[in-house]
Amino acid sequence: MRAFGNRPFVLSLASAVLFFLYAPLLVIVIFSFTTSPRLSMPIEGLTLDWYTSALSNSLISTALRNSLLLASVSALVSGVIGAAFAFGLVALKRPRLRASLLGASMLPAIMPLLVIGIALAVFFRLMHVQQGLLNAAIGHVLVSLPFVVLTMNARLETFDFSVLEAARDLGATPGVKLKLIDHDDLAPKMNAKYGPLYSAKVIGKSVYPNQGPDNKATAVWNVLLTNDKMSDKDAYDIVKLMVEKKADLVAVHKEAESFSLENQVKGNSSVPWHPGALKYFAEKGVKM
Repeated sequence: MRAFGNRPFVLSLASAVLFFLYAPLLVIVIFSFTTSPRLSMPIEGLTLDWYTSALSNSLISTALRNSLLLASVSALVSGVIGAAFAFGLVALKRPRLRASLLGASMLPAIMPLLVIGIALAVFFRLMHVQQGLLNAAIGHVLVSLPFVVLTMNARLETFDFSVLEAARDLGATPGVKLKLIDHDDLAPKMNAKYGPLYSAKVIGKSVYPNQGPDNKATAVWNVLLTNDKMSDKDAYDIVKLMVEKKADLVAVHKEAESFSLENQVKGNSSVPWHPGALKYFAEKGVKM
């Protein structure tokens, strides 16, 4: 059973509600460009004089500047504090304590803004703090925090933190310097024992954070496989597309940067090359 069986009715109702809420604002915006000081029809003319007068008013320009400043500060501070608090909640192993702290963080969203404003005013007066933008910024951050915490907590509840652990295992642990041991000389011995699977590869010193010099390693290359029924033309077109549209592949997965014609050598594949691929390589001067 679908949650919204009558979808056209739901969309119509939602559209009507949004129109009811925002139509008055739309009317005000339209009439702000007219020459008449009254909201009357028909529209007599178009002008920007009202905006020019508003911006030339020192009180309005100061209020606009303060509003933008408060919005920026509250967004930045509440975002940092709320995200840190949400990370701390998710890290707690005691469900009851987590629920209690999450509920307490929602109080500014539940309480009326008038009550919060009066409480902050009394608090700042008791602390002998003069009225100013700092007080307003603290109030804005306090009111914004619950929404940041709720959003971040919902996202982090489904976040796989094992990804962070895997990143640390792969050399992303802060303050740890990696020393990779060269072992490219093992490739021939491993190929003799297990088959033509391994080849020498250089891991650049910038691949892992805090890595030492370049590492000469033994690698297993990623190989694109197909059955022997694929036509030569299809194989040719696929390889050509991968080479010519490499930037699009990199945008999807960064590992595509390793794909290059220079890496298409016989020792990098344990299976025979498709004739269609060999044809494209030959046209590009790649000797297999």
